[in-house]
Amino acid sequence: MNKLLLLPLTTVLLASCSGGTTTPPTNTTPPTIVTPPITAPKAVTSLSGKVTENGSAWAGGEGTVTLSAPKGYLSTTTLKADGTFSFATLPTPTANDLILYTSLKETSDNCTEKESLSDTSLRVTIVNFFLEAQSSGLIRLFASDSEAKTNVEGVLFYADRDSKITNTQTCIFNSQTFVNTLDIQLVKGWNQLVNIVPQDMTTPTVNTTVQNGTVTNGKWVYEPNATSKSLKSLSDTHLLR
Repeated sequence: MNKLLLLPLTTVLLASCSGGTTTPPTNTTPPTIVTPPITAPKAVTSLSGKVTENGSAWAGGEGTVTLSAPKGYLSTTTLKADGTFSFATLPTPTANDLILYTSLKETSDNCTEKESLSDTSLRVTIVNFFLEAQSSGLIRLFASDSEAKTNVEGVLFYADRDSKITNTQTCIFNSQTFVNTLDIQLVKGWNQLVNIVPQDMTTPTVNTTVQNGTVTNGKWVYEPNATSKSLKSLSDTHLLR
């Protein structure tokens, strides 16, 4: 794991500065990031998609897609032969499935941050989408914006209450500066967020952002070789590899 991925507090949401192992798809049109009004965000109650592999249609057969959280899996649905899947009703995590947000706080000599949290009792969870068919792995909702030169990933995040989080974190590693900005208005239930990362991670300053919103013109990209449905901790999520 890259040292930078041990960033304090909000690393569960902030961008992975290693860039991950999956190359996001190139779209013929840039992605549209739809940000709901901060004054009236809405919880997500269902979710569906269509899996692709290596830029082509899914050919891995029928199987399942599981919502995998740090404390275990939450729900499983059918993966059809054409790669489509649907969670008609997203599950409500139990109290045991949730983690106190403030308990995620870590410290690092390489980082400084400024955070505002409206409710310190906030409990949360985040999920990966684990696919099992002829092979197994993760699926991730990606889009690439050639004009903005960014990669955008969709994130599904659960909160047990309405809450506002803002955080700006600056970290310096090997003379390179990473500025991670988080600005989200959570409602009780499942929230859709977007993780925006520059395509060029080698510049002297790298700016990443997590905000409310959904990704259109994106693709559900299959990433093989995941080994388990269940995440051992929030640091095992796809944003922290």
